[in-house]
Amino acid sequence: MAYKSQVTNKRMGSSFQGRVNPGRENELTQLAQSLEEFSDALPKGINAYKNEQVKKAEEQLEYLRTTMEPEELQAYILKGEDPILSNQFAVSVVEGQTGRFHAADVINQIKRNYNSYNYEDGTLRGFYKNYIPDMSTKSSAYRNGFSVAFNNWAADEYIRDAEFRAEKAQEKKFSGARTLLSTVTDINEYWETVASLNSRMPNDGGENYFFTTDEMNELVMQDVRGLILNATSLDDFDKAQAILLADRGIGKGGNKLGSLLSTNREDVDKLNNDLASARFAFERRQIQTENYNEQQAISDIFNDAFLNKDLTDPTQVQNIKMELAKIDATTVVTFERLVDITRDNAVGEDAKKAFLLGIAQQEYDYDIQQLVSDFESARMPLDFFPQVLSTWNDAHRRSRTNEAAVYERNSEYANGTTDVLNAVKSSFTFEGILQPNYYAAAYNAKYYIQSEILAFEASFEEQYGRPITQEDRRQFMNRVGKFVIDNFTRTQMADPNIPDFRSIDEMDAEIARNQQTFSDVVDQMAGSPLRVFDTAEINQQMADFIRDDGASNMEVLEQKQQAYLSENVYPLIIDTVLKSLPSYLQDDFPQFIDRLVSNSFAKSKLAASLGIDSKILHNALAQARAESE
Repeated sequence: MAYKSQVTNKRMGSSFQGRVNPGRENELTQLAQSLEEFSDALPKGINAYKNEQVKKAEEQLEYLRTTMEPEELQAYILKGEDPILSNQFAVSVVEGQTGRFHAADVINQIKRNYNSYNYEDGTLRGFYKNYIPDMSTKSSAYRNGFSVAFNNWAADEYIRDAEFRAEKAQEKKFSGARTLLSTVTDINEYWETVASLNSRMPNDGGENYFFTTDEMNELVMQDVRGLILNATSLDDFDKAQAILLADRGIGKGGNKLGSLLSTNREDVDKLNNDLASARFAFERRQIQTENYNEQQAISDIFNDAFLNKDLTDPTQVQNIKMELAKIDATTVVTFERLVDITRDNAVGEDAKKAFLLGIAQQEYDYDIQQLVSDFESARMPLDFFPQVLSTWNDAHRRSRTNEAAVYERNSEYANGTTDVLNAVKSSFTFEGILQPNYYAAAYNAKYYIQSEILAFEASFEEQYGRPITQEDRRQFMNRVGKFVIDNFTRTQMADPNIPDFRSIDEMDAEIARNQQTFSDVVDQMAGSPLRVFDTAEINQQMADFIRDDGASNMEVLEQKQQAYLSENVYPLIIDTVLKSLPSYLQDDFPQFIDRLVSNSFAKSKLAASLGIDSKILHNALAQARAESE
């Protein structure tokens, strides 16, 4: 029922019956409201404080992790002296992070000891147990932190281990099968043995074989590769070829399989090509070895003949010829001419030294027969032959060991040569500028030094009756150095500018394809020169040219002389040499020049046939080579 309120003087409806409704807010209502708000905010404040402490603990742990070892960090935490980490809200965080850190330490320890893991003796999990700590005493937070970090890493390792085991099992299967195939001696039974590996295995419904068809073909290809790589005779290559060509029999569908090579598979064709290349290389090595042994046998006979035999005794000479005939009858004729007492031996010392230098630079490689033939045709004196043999024996030995010549490998010679050439270079340097004719001077000086060293080495023991010493070499280099500095500072020859050996090798290959050697080409050119120069006439024309110019200063005279040769003589020489060159070598003229300037004996032979000095030919070749660049 409606009534009039005595407090508010308002009329109230029936819906307000029994409700307490004070007319204004008082202290009690404010207190009640504050308590209600505080009860809602307290849990939120506690959570915020806890989260802040956890975050601080995580940051502190990450920092300490970078400055301490795991053991130090653990000891530091256990002390409880760090206010951030000892907070009650940080305990679980600390233990969880410690578990992570220890997991990282265990992972690194495992990695360092992986070489002690043997997949055949145990499992990877078993190997890991040796490094994982006992978890029974650890808190759940620690175990969780350790497990998350370690298991994430280990999962990939388990996959790799499984793949590795499968790969090794496959390798072992193939290795065992290849061992079985190695016992097959009849090629007709080879593919039958391979087919026997196609045994059906127990399975869960699908087809499963010990060796699938693809695996059998791969097995055979592996076997062929093994025969190629480990071949010790041509029989191994024959067997490999027979395997590729053998009939594989009848397939499951009754079809004829034919040979593996008849499949025209790209990988099989490549394997067959590899087989052919390997066989060719093997045969070439065999020929080289046989040739090496043959040349060594001839060398031994010549060494014994000239060092231990009396070549004036007809009986001993006959015995030597009989020994040579067993190896190569053509050498007998050369030997007979060599020991002929009526031989004319008018050869200068420079030619002899040039011959030794050519041998030392391995111009004759394994071919002592060519060396003896050149020695005889050059009319070298017989008493010089022991020095030639000594130099060839050293070069022959070095061809197998890749050892440098004595003038490069001996420290007294090498250092002395460097010092002398530096002195020559200094003499050609004016106001910091290197004169252009230095390079030719250095070439001539180096040539002289090396040829003198070889002659000294070859004759020392015979001349002095004792082995050579380093002191002997040092004193010798002092004498040679003084001579070079006195005589090789005004040489005007041009730099030959020799390129890399690859282009020369290509030219040699072209010569070989035409069934000739470099010596054959030079002999052919020297045997029928297209022009023979009159040196006296050249000198007279050059003198008239210089006289007409009125030059008197020595240096100017030399420059005028060089200019006359460069403009009037060298081009004629080069034109003659080029026209004498076989047609198949016309495109290789620069390479021919490079080979010729480094072959002193061949260069001297060609120069003599043209009626000019070897130095004149060298300068002409150098000029032509420079113009071809």
